[in-house]
This record gives sequence, structure tokens and C-alpha cells, in this order.
Amino acid sequence: MVYRLSPDSSSTEFVSLATMREMLKMQERTFKDMFESLLSSVNMRIDTVVKSVAELKASLECSQQDIDDLMEAADAIDNMDEELEDIQRGLHKQEEKLEYLENQSRRKNIRIDGILKEDNESWPTTEAKVKEALHEKLNLSFEPVIERAHRVGVTPRSSSADGINRRPRTLVCRLRDWKQKDEILRAARRIKPSGIFVNEELANGTLEKWKEQLDKFKEAKRAGKTAYFVLDRLVIKDR
Repeated sequence: MVYRLSPDSSSTEFVSLATMREMLKMQERTFKDMFESLLSSVNMRIDTVVKSVAELKASLECSQQDIDDLMEAADAIDNMDEELEDIQRGLHKQEEKLEYLENQSRRKNIRIDGILKEDNESWPTTEAKVKEALHEKLNLSFEPVIERAHRVGVTPRSSSADGINRRPRTLVCRLRDWKQKDEILRAARRIKPSGIFVNEELANGTLEKWKEQLDKFKEAKRAGKTAYFVLDRLVIKDR
């Protein structure tokens, strides 16, 4: 579900999304409890089977009833394995839903690295720096409308004598219009500006999937093909 954000309803999106996330997390915890309970039961069954087999080997007396009991235990374990697989698939689907919602909540966000930070920098100053950097580096034909911007990550310990930090933290900017975000990213990919790096802000799970496919991405680029990501999916095309 996609939520539209208007200047008068910024909190509505946040509350609705937070509620949906909490509901999915509750479902995820329920699945995990079921998974742990079944796993414990399986372990107990396996321990019982192993103990029974050891006793049978030691005594060399294996009655037909013992064999039947072992077969029933083996069948029960097979059934539990199937149940565990079903639960694992359910957990995977819940994780995908959470990742999708997180990406939707960030669909108008960009991450910018390379913009220097002054000590006690105010929001208006940060906003002005972002707009100036995007205009100068990307030659934009429009002025980005920024709803908010903040820096993320750990603050470096040392600053220079002029009060400007030479290792600035990443800036996360939320634009009012996702179309402006798309145009900014396209310009950044086309121009590849020096000094700053502009990227999409995505969920950590999506970024991990990017890393897993990074070798294929680089290989496609070296082969002269067009390669890009659509969320967690790598798209490769011949030019």
C-alpha cells in the first residue's frame, strides 16, 4: 500500500506505517515461537530415537514392537520437518513484507555523501548546502523541495581548525516529490559528479541483497551491458 504525504498529514503516514510494522512484527514473533517449539519437540524426538537405537545395538535384541516404534518416530520427524519448512516460508514472507514497507516509507529519500558539515550547523544551513550541491554537481533544471534532512552515522571525533568537519556524516534527505528523487538519481548516474555521492535510501535487507549480486553487476558493466537495481532485483540488458 502506498501512502501519499501532504504537508498537513505527515504524521498520518508515520502512524499508519508504524502500526502495520508492529502488526507484522507480532506475526513474526508468533511464527518464531511456533518454530522454536516445534524445533524443541523435534530435538527431543531425535534424542529419543538415538537413545533407543543405542540400547537396541547394545542388547542385540530388537523386537518388532521396537521397530514399529522407531518407524513411527521417524514418520513423526518427517512430518515435523515439513511443518518447520512451512513456518520458515511464512517467516520469509513476513520479512519480505517488512522490507517492502520499509522501502515504501523511504521511497522519496536520498542519501548524499561528501557535503561538509560545520559545527552547530542548523537545518536551514543544511538544506541550503544540499540544494547548492545538487545544483552545482548535477545541473538540475529545478529546485529540489526538501521536507527534511538529517545526518546519520557516528560523528568523527576530530574537526579542523576552521570548524568544518573533513569527514562529514551521510545526509539523508526526504524530498516532497518522488519524481524529483528519480530525476536526481538519474542525473547522478549520468554525470557521476566528483566530490559527492548520491544514492537511493533503502532498507538494510535490500542493501544486503545488493551486495550478494554486486559481482554480477560489475561483470555486466565490464561487458558493456546496462545494469541497474530495481529494489533488490538486478536488471541486466544489452545496450
